[in-house]
Amino acid sequence: MDFGRYLAIAITIITFMFGLWVLLQVLGVVTTSLNTATNQIVATTATVPKTIYAFQPTNPSISSTNTKGYLIQLPQCYISSNPYGGATGTYGLPSCVALKYGAVSIVVWFYVPSTSTQGVILGMQSSQYTGSPATWVPALYIGTNGKLRFGEWSSSSGIQTLATSISPGWHMAVWEEGGISSSGATLYGYLDGNLVGTLSLSGLAFTVGGVSPPPAYWDIGTGFAAGAWPNGNGGWFFFNGIIAYVAIYNTVLSQSQVQALYQAGFPNTLFSQNLVVAYLLIPNYYNGGGYYFVPYYTNTAILNQLGISNATAISITPSGSVGAIPSSQFVPFKGLITGGTVYTINNATGMDANKIFTPAINYAQSFASFFALVLIIGLVVGFIWTRRR
Repeated sequence: MDFGRYLAIAITIITFMFGLWVLLQVLGVVTTSLNTATNQIVATTATVPKTIYAFQPTNPSISSTNTKGYLIQLPQCYISSNPYGGATGTYGLPSCVALKYGAVSIVVWFYVPSTSTQGVILGMQSSQYTGSPATWVPALYIGTNGKLRFGEWSSSSGIQTLATSISPGWHMAVWEEGGISSSGATLYGYLDGNLVGTLSLSGLAFTVGGVSPPPAYWDIGTGFAAGAWPNGNGGWFFFNGIIAYVAIYNTVLSQSQVQALYQAGFPNTLFSQNLVVAYLLIPNYYNGGGYYFVPYYTNTAILNQLGISNATAISITPSGSVGAIPSSQFVPFKGLITGGTVYTINNATGMDANKIFTPAINYAQSFASFFALVLIIGLVVGFIWTRRR
């Protein structure tokens, strides 16, 4: 074959490969755009077209005294052997995690509409609404004085809380308990990535049965706040703000991990090896039956260790029965957010275009570039070889 013919064939192949490379570059841009389209963004600006909804336990049409509303009951598990020598039986998910792993962390994203916002965001008690529980702890609540409190009780320390001021807007709180033993535990409280404080508890913590048995019910959106709890309302205390996301971990998250979660926004699957279950409280994850909240993420390995086959959370109506939550209890984020933070809902539709297409495109681009380089080298070698002949 003479060099001219070889050159024509080589130029044709190189042109084809260059065109393929350009096409793959365009596909890469399209894939990135597609992935952005499959994610939902919440921002303070009106230019963002997406609207995300979150769950509000109460609204003015239910009660002006904030003593009844809708709640979400976290799933339960059966504990057949209590490592701290306490009772056995059926308990709420965070208590199950604490009993099994000796630690539990709960991450909550919530919105405070105004300075009059109050109520229990996360509560644990021995019996369910609308009854009067024998034992209770409002684990995370905004009291009647407007301060956010992280609460726990232990057999020797009694009622203990960490308090901090909180302003209207979006916030991430982390309630966590570690070092659990029959003689004590440590409670940690974080707000917006910053440590509020720690409490050293003496005696068995309520979470794992300080008052036997451990709490059978853990609720999102309410809790019992009677007795000596600071700035409670004397009974069932429904949160009159908005709750968007709840995640439960089987470890004590470090301060750097908490800060990473705050920077990531919600939902996310950071530190998934310890993430037990996460709930994104919007209608997209609320099934057609109108009775349950479907988890955004579940760690089946951990749930299997807890004996939980279904991590779906139950919705309970103001009358105390299991039932549907009306659309009026889901509030759009846009128009409510204050401040300058932008929250990205990653993979909100269940599709991650980058994860699906980008590796293939990268491999194809690498092959095209390598093949073109080989042809160019071959062309030079062929030219030199024909000249020497």
